[in-house]
Amino acid sequence: MKFKKLKKFLLGGLIGAFTLSLCNYMPIIAEEASKDLSYYMALDANSEEYQKWKADNLSKNIQSSKMYTLRSSSSSSSSSSGIQNEYINVISNGSNYSLGTIGGNPASQTDNNKKLLYGYPNFGTSYTTIRIDEKDYKFSPSSVTYTENVITASQTYDDIIVSLHFSLIYNQYSGREDVAEFSYTAENIGANNHNVGVRIMFDTMLGGNDHSPFRIPNIGDASCETDLVGNSIPEFWQSFDSLTTPTVIAQGTLKIDDASTPDRVRFTNWNMASKNFWDYSRAEGTSNGDSAVCLYWNPKSMSKGDTISCKTYYGLSSLQQDGTPPLAVALTGATRLEVLHNDSQTDSYAPNPFTITAYIQNVGDGLAKNVKAKLNIPDNMMIVDSEQDVVLGDLSVNSKMYQVSWKVWVEPSTIEIIKSYSVTISSDNTDSKTIQRNIKIPPLQANGPLKLYLKKGIMDDSSTLQNLDFKIENSSDNSLNINNYVSRYYFVDESPESDKITDLYYCGNSSTNNVPVEITYHKIPAPYKNQANAYLEFDFSEADVIINSNDYLRVLTGIHTSGWDTIITSNDFSAIDNSYNGETGFVLWTKMPIYDKSNFNKIWGAEPKDGYENAVPNLDISCIAHTLDKNNIVDMVINIKNNSCVPIELSKSLLSYYYMNDNDCNQMVNVNYVGGKINGKWISITDKLSAECDLLETKKDRANSVMQLEFDESSGILCYNESVDIHLQMYNENWSQEIFDLSNDYSYYGITDSNHIANNIIYCATYLNNTGNYAKYEYGEPIGNYKPTFSAFKLGEGDEDGNTLEDYNIFINKFSSDLNGILYNKYSLGENITNKLTFTNDNLYSILGSDIAYISGHGSRGGAIPIYANGIRPDYSFENDQQANTECEKLYSQLLTTDANIKTDYQNFGLFDSEYFYDNSYNKYYHKSSFDSNDIFSLNMKDHKNDNITENLQWIITAACSQINERNAENYGSEYPQSSSSQRWVDVLKNNKKLKGVLGYWGRGPSANDVNPDNEIIKEFLRLSTPLDDNGYGIYNIYDAWIVANEYFKIDNFIKGTSPCGLLVKDQYDKDCLYNSLISNEPVNFDKIYRYTAESKGKIFIDHEKQVVFDNAVKSISTYYNMTIEETEEILDDNYVEIDRTTYNDDGEYINEEVVEYLFEMNNSLPQLQLYAVQSCAKNSDSSVILRYNPNTDTVEEF
Repeated sequence: MKFKKLKKFLLGGLIGAFTLSLCNYMPIIAEEASKDLSYYMALDANSEEYQKWKADNLSKNIQSSKMYTLRSSSSSSSSSSGIQNEYINVISNGSNYSLGTIGGNPASQTDNNKKLLYGYPNFGTSYTTIRIDEKDYKFSPSSVTYTENVITASQTYDDIIVSLHFSLIYNQYSGREDVAEFSYTAENIGANNHNVGVRIMFDTMLGGNDHSPFRIPNIGDASCETDLVGNSIPEFWQSFDSLTTPTVIAQGTLKIDDASTPDRVRFTNWNMASKNFWDYSRAEGTSNGDSAVCLYWNPKSMSKGDTISCKTYYGLSSLQQDGTPPLAVALTGATRLEVLHNDSQTDSYAPNPFTITAYIQNVGDGLAKNVKAKLNIPDNMMIVDSEQDVVLGDLSVNSKMYQVSWKVWVEPSTIEIIKSYSVTISSDNTDSKTIQRNIKIPPLQANGPLKLYLKKGIMDDSSTLQNLDFKIENSSDNSLNINNYVSRYYFVDESPESDKITDLYYCGNSSTNNVPVEITYHKIPAPYKNQANAYLEFDFSEADVIINSNDYLRVLTGIHTSGWDTIITSNDFSAIDNSYNGETGFVLWTKMPIYDKSNFNKIWGAEPKDGYENAVPNLDISCIAHTLDKNNIVDMVINIKNNSCVPIELSKSLLSYYYMNDNDCNQMVNVNYVGGKINGKWISITDKLSAECDLLETKKDRANSVMQLEFDESSGILCYNESVDIHLQMYNENWSQEIFDLSNDYSYYGITDSNHIANNIIYCATYLNNTGNYAKYEYGEPIGNYKPTFSAFKLGEGDEDGNTLEDYNIFINKFSSDLNGILYNKYSLGENITNKLTFTNDNLYSILGSDIAYISGHGSRGGAIPIYANGIRPDYSFENDQQANTECEKLYSQLLTTDANIKTDYQNFGLFDSEYFYDNSYNKYYHKSSFDSNDIFSLNMKDHKNDNITENLQWIITAACSQINERNAENYGSEYPQSSSSQRWVDVLKNNKKLKGVLGYWGRGPSANDVNPDNEIIKEFLRLSTPLDDNGYGIYNIYDAWIVANEYFKIDNFIKGTSPCGLLVKDQYDKDCLYNSLISNEPVNFDKIYRYTAESKGKIFIDHEKQVVFDNAVKSISTYYNMTIEETEEILDDNYVEIDRTTYNDDGEYINEEVVEYLFEMNNSLPQLQLYAVQSCAKNSDSSVILRYNPNTDTVEEF
C-alpha cells in the first residue's frame, strides 16, 4: 500500500483552526430511561435490539445533572472532523471521539474500514473526565484545532487550564504509524492549590463486536469486570477475535513513560462507565457485555504553575502467527524500543523491561499432551519475572486460547542493533513450532560530562590474574576536577570467601603519572544484581586533578585472590557488552558506570539490574556406565561439576539414579572413591557418601528402582569450575548372576551426547540465593509417571457383522488416552481383519512383557485360543478339493494356550467349529492329529524357563469364550478336555509371578453384534477404570468395573441380566483400581486364588436353599430403604445376577465354593423408591437402581 501523508480533514474541506458548536455527547442514560437499563444491559451487546437502543439514546444527547460542564458559547456548523493516514482515522469534536481503520494492516485485507471505538466514523461515545477538587467535568473545549497530524484543544476550569493533544504516531509494536496518542495536560494558573485527576474512557468496539474480547498479559482473557492498580497494570492490552484468522487486532499501550502509566485501569461495562463520570461499584468478575476501558490518573495536588500530564495509546497491533493445526500460535511484543532522554544522565529505553506474549490454542483434532512454551532470547536480554519454560499441560481441541507472558529486560547499547526473540511451542504428541519477532534497539546517548573507554582486548576470560585498563574522558566543553567522581566495575565473585588483592600499575594522564585512586572491593548484599555479586570501586576523591575538555585519566590495575583462584570475566556485568566486536584498543564502554560523588547520581553508563533472579547454580552431571562380568555388574563413574559463580552445597545433597530392576534381585552398591576439587582444595570425601538401592513404591517412567547417593553434612561446597567424581559399582545381592540392562533405565536413557551429560539423573542440593537465604536446587528432568505398557491381538474369526476391529481399536485408543498407556514394543499389536496374521514368538514375548494384554477371539474349553490367519469367515460351499484346501488355509493353524503340552486336549480341536459344514455336508478336513510345536504359543512361564523372557504381565483380558470355564472330563464327561480352562489358567497364575488376574468368560464370550457387544464392554470397563485424580483411583475397582461392564439389565423392557463373565485373581488384587494395580511396584504375593463367575438367575428357577437367600435379600433391602416387604417385592425384579466364588490354595488345589453376592434391579421410577434411593446406577437407565446383596453379612448397598 503506497504511503499517504498524514492529513486533516473537515466537512467542506476547510483547513485550520475553527470553533465548534458544543454538540457535546453526554452519557446517554436518562433518569426516565434508567428503569430500562438493567433490561438492556442483560442483552447481548451485539444484538440488533441492543445496538438500536444504544444508537437511539445516543442521538437524544441527554445530559446528566451530576456533571459540571464549563463551555464557551462560540459555535461552528462542523459535525465531522479528524485526522487520518493510510492506516487509521481519529474523529473528535474535542469532547467525544472515535477511532477506526482506513487501510489497517497492509498485510491483511480483513481490517479495512473497521471500528476500534464505538460510533466511528462519527464522534462516538468515548470521552474524558477532568476531576477538580472532587467535582467531575466532561472535557468540552470551546474550540478545536486540526493541523497536519494533530488535534489540539483547551478549556479553562477556573484556575485549571486543560489541553488536549491527539496525534497519529509511530507504533513500536507494529512498526507503522497506526496508533493514536491521546494526551491531556493540566496547568494551575491560579494562586490556590487544587487536586486534579483525569479519566479517559474508551467505548471499545472491535469491527462489529461491541463486546471486545480483551487479552491482558499475565492475566489472559478478560471479558468480565477487571480492575487493576499499581504493578498489576500491564504494559499493554490487546483485543482480537481469532487466533488463526483475526479480523482486526487492536492494542492499547499503557506503559511507555511516567505520563503514559495510569494509576488504575478498568476493563468494564460501557453503560456503567458512561453514566458514572469517575468511579462506581461493580463486582469483580461480572460480565462486561458492552465493553469499555477506563484509565485513571488519580487526583494530585497542584500548586500555582504546576502541570500534570497523562496520555495513552490506542490503535492497531500485529501478531506473528502460525495457525496450522494442531497448535495455533501467535506472538506479540515490541518491535522497537523508544529512548527516554535525560539531560544529565544516560538515556534509557522504554518500555524496559518490555512484555512478550504468546497465544496458543489447539485447533487440531485430538488432545495435545503436556504442552510447553519456551521463550528464546538473545544474550543482551534477560527474563525478569518468570521462568523461561512454562508448562501449559494438556490442551483439548478448541479449548480456550491460552496466553503466556514474559517481561524481558534489555541491556543498554551504544549502537543501533536488531535482535530477534522467539517462542517455541511443543507437546509430547505434536511437532514443535517456533515463532520469531524482530526488535530494533536504538543506541543510548550519554549526556553527562564524562565517558569511559575500556581496553577489553587485554582481559582473559579464565585466569588467576585479571587486568583492567580503562580511561575516563572529559566529553564536556569545560574543565572539571576528577575528585568528585567514582567509577565501578561490577562482577561475579566466584570465590566470595577468598580475600581480594588489587595492584595499581598506573593512574595518570599527559600532565601527571601519579594520580591517587583508592580501589576497594565491595560485596553486594542479597538480593544480588544481574551478573554481579560484588564490585570494585575506583574513588578519585584524593586526586584533585583537573581534566580539560577532551582530555582523559587512564587507570591500569590488576586483581587476584589470596589463593590465586580462577577469575572468570565472561559472566561479569562490566566485562560483557554485546556491541563489542573484538577491538584491540580502547572502546567506548557503558558497562562501567561513573557517579557524581556529591549526590551519587549516575552520569555515565549502565548499572546491573537489581535482584537478578536467575542467579542459581548451573551444574553438569555426567555419567559413564557399562556392565561387567557377563552383564551382572554395573561399573559407573558420575561427575558433578559447578559451571556457575553460585556455590552449591554438597553437604546433605542427594543424587538419584533411576533404573529398571530387570531381575527382581536386591541390588547393592560399592562406592570405591569420591573426590575432586572442593572448597578450592583437591580432597577425597569417600567416607562422606552413603549409597543404597531401593524399590520404588510405584513404578515410574522406565524405572522401578532407584540408587540414591547422599553426601553427609560435612561434605563441603562446590565453587565455580569445581567438580567431584564418584566411582561405584552396582551388583546383585550375594553376587547373583542375573543381568542388568542399562538401555531401559530412565537415568541412563538421558545420556544424550559425547560428553555423557546425564539429563535424567536427579540431584537435589541447596545454595545461597540472591535474597541471602538457602534455596533448593534441582538438577535433571523430573521423572514422569509410569506409562503402563499393553499389547492387543484380534485372533478369532466370524462373519463381517460379528467379528470386527471395533473392540480391538477401542482398547488400544482408550487405554492409550485414558490410562496413559503405551505399546510395549513393535510386536505388541496384531489383527487378522484387514490382513493375514502370522503369530510369532516376538508377539508372544510382547504379551508376556506387557503390563496388560487384550486378547479378542474364539476361546476353547481347556484354556486355548485358536489363532486364525484370516478373521472373516470364508464361504464353506466348496466346488472341489483344491478350493477347500485353499479356503482351509484361511482357518487357524496356530494356538495361543496356557500349556505348551496341551496337544489336542481342548474343545473343538480341528479346523472348524463343527464336524459338518453349514450345508450339512461332511467336513473331511475336520480331524487334525496335532500342531507343529512352533505353532503353539504358551502364556505359562513354566514353558519358558530358558527363553530369557522379560516377564511383566499383570493382567490379561480374554474377550473369548470359556476361559473361566471349570468343566473337564472328570466332572462332565469325555467330550470335555482333561483339564478345564480354569485349572490351566490357575496354573498360569501360579507360575507367572507377576500375573495378578485374568478377566474373561465362563460361557460364550460376546461378539460385535450381541446385545451387549464386545466393543461396548471393553469401552465401559476402561471408562470405569479411568483414573479420576492424580492418585490413580478409578470409578470402580477391577472386579466391580468388569462385572458392571458386562451387565445389561434393561433391553426393550426385558431383563437380560449379564454376560457369563468371570475373573481368576490372586488374593484381593481385583479390589485395586486398574491404573494403581499396573503401576504398583510391590511384589505379587498370594495365599489363595479366587474364581468369580457372574450368572443371570430368575426367581422362577430358584431352588429351596437359594429361595431362603432370596427372601433374606428382600428383608435386607426393605430395611435398607425403610419399606415394607410388600413394597420391596413390588419394585424388586424377579431376575437377578448371582456371583459365585471358588477358592484355590496357592498350589491351585480346590478349597471351596460359595455365593458371595447377588445383584438386583429395582425400578426407581415408582414413588416408593424415589423417596428412598440413595443414587442411580450410571450404567442403567434413570429408572433403575442396581443393588448388591452379600448373603454372608446380610448387607445391602447400591452399586
